Amino acid sequence: MMEPTSSQNDDDQLANSKRTLSRINGLVNEMTMQQIIDKLKQLDVSTNGEDNVLKQRLKGVMREKVYKNSNIKSSKFSTDYYCVIDFEATCEEVNPRKYKHEIIEFPALMVNARTLAVESQFHFYCRPVMNPKLSSFCTKLTGIDQKTIDSADVFKVVFQNFQKWLEDVLGESTFVVVTDGPFDITRFLTIQCKVDKIPMPYWASNWTNLKRTFKAFYKLSGQRFPTLQDMLGALKIPHDGRLHSGIDDAKNIAKILCQLIRDGCQVKPNEILANYS
Repeated sequence: MMEPTSSQNDDDQLANSKRTLSRINGLVNEMTMQQIIDKLKQLDVSTNGEDNVLKQRLKGVMREKVYKNSNIKSSKFSTDYYCVIDFEATCEEVNPRKYKHEIIEFPALMVNARTLAVESQFHFYCRPVMNPKLSSFCTKLTGIDQKTIDSADVFKVVFQNFQKWLEDVLGESTFVVVTDGPFDITRFLTIQCKVDKIPMPYWASNWTNLKRTFKAFYKLSGQRFPTLQDMLGALKIPHDGRLHSGIDDAKNIAKILCQLIRDGCQVKPNEILANYS
């Protein structure tokens, strides 16, 4: 009789794990919220969050335990770091047609994908050229004043410094950019690179839109994607700092990212920049 091959054993093990997960998910679906909370406490896992968040958290944690016990890797995607970016840009209360936003705040946090620690921070303001004077609406929204902008470097210089920061921090490590929605890349960075005649960086070809990841993982209903405040509220994480401060928003996005990963979410790129070359 032929002995089963290693590949056959792996396939059998994976099939058994999937059947186990199916049973576990069914049991979790039948549990009351108090039972779910009690189980999370037993597993020494956070019980902060709305009901649907806690249910998916328990499923995610149990999935990781099943895979770990079966020596099966639960994720096909892996990266060394996540780079959280949240640009702030020039704006008017009502933007004119074909208005070209210019990036005025460039924050980035480098999050270790394994330890979930923020290992490095990049944060600079940028002096706009086409719209050198900020509107009162923009200053009120972002908290960035004219004096700060007037003393800043132009975007092209800050961008070069950012690329150098990436090289210094990462070395040969891999990373994925994470944003709160699509517009940081598809609108702000795209417009700015065209204005300054800078090639779009390779890391902007695909990235993680955390709103999309969050909605899918926690199975939120409805057509609308959650706002930053919605996501923090669902996880019952307090909002730190000022809304629409780029660096404060980036820190809050990083907290959401880390909780998703702790809850068993596979955070991977889910946006592709059209016509990237």
